Amino acid sequence: RPETLWQAWNLAPPVVLGIVLAASTYGLGVVASRRSGHGPGPRRVLYFYAGLVVVTVSLVSPLDALATTLFSAHMVQHLMLILIAAPLLVLGAPVLPVMMVLPRTVRRISRTIERAPVVDAVSRAVMNPVVVLALH
Repeated sequence: RPETLWQAWNLAPPVVLGIVLAASTYGLGVVASRRSGHGPGPRRVLYFYAGLVVVTVSLVSPLDALATTLFSAHMVQHLMLILIAAPLLVLGAPVLPVMMVLPRTVRRISRTIERAPVVDAVSRAVMNPVVVLALH
């Protein structure tokens, strides 16, 4: 029924907490990275939060309830997450802000792993456009 559909918000704790955790971690990381003289610019921050809005609309709004009964609504969810939210989140450049929130030891370990020759070779191979297209 359409009148009850608008009351069908998905407030499942894992979903809501995941979105809130992503938003707050990114925000704290942006503040910390800007203090150190780096960090994403305003446009990238806007991209990231726009991506989270799309995730919220897709997973929290009544679209989620509709997706349990209509396959077309379920596919709209998939397309929103894959074609809109994912690119926006990536354009938000979340790696540096999230790393800035982590403890220094974790950041040191991450830098050590990142500089390993095998990791560099694998990341270059995986970032090859042909490989990306095949994986997609």
